Amino acid sequence: MVCDHIFILYQYLNSFTEKKLKNHVQSKLDHNDSSVERLARSYNNLCNNIQVLINEGKAPRGAQAPSKLQKEGLFKLDVDDGIWQDIDIGIDDTFVPAWLGDESVHSGIKALLEHDRCVEEEQRLFRELQTMKEWMQEEWLCIQSCISISGRFCLQIVHMIIANMT
Repeated sequence: MVCDHIFILYQYLNSFTEKKLKNHVQSKLDHNDSSVERLARSYNNLCNNIQVLINEGKAPRGAQAPSKLQKEGLFKLDVDDGIWQDIDIGIDDTFVPAWLGDESVHSGIKALLEHDRCVEEEQRLFRELQTMKEWMQEEWLCIQSCISISGRFCLQIVHMIIANMT
């Protein structure tokens, strides 16, 4: 009888905490959605301000306001969506930046990035090599100190250590 009550209480508490967790997660998701929507609204207001400056003649000649974000598809962005392209920032609609339209520039950028990663890896390996050298020098000094202090007995221990390392 007592076990039944404890089990029912456990089920109630478990369902209560589960509901509480679901509500908490949902509130955080809703909060994040509103944050993203708030950022989109702020971006669109900035686009409006740019358009006003263009209309008043306070912007550089040929300046174009960026495209506004549509709230409807904001959470269903695809890699090909216009938000990722900045080709509408240029003065001429027919102008395509070299990084966007020239395959040789694409290849050059990829090669430069790969070169940078290789340089970083080389620097990392050099630091690792230096650390290993320092460690080995310290170990060698310890072994020499051990030999000078203990003489022949320490030499036998060193041989045993070396034998265990291989």
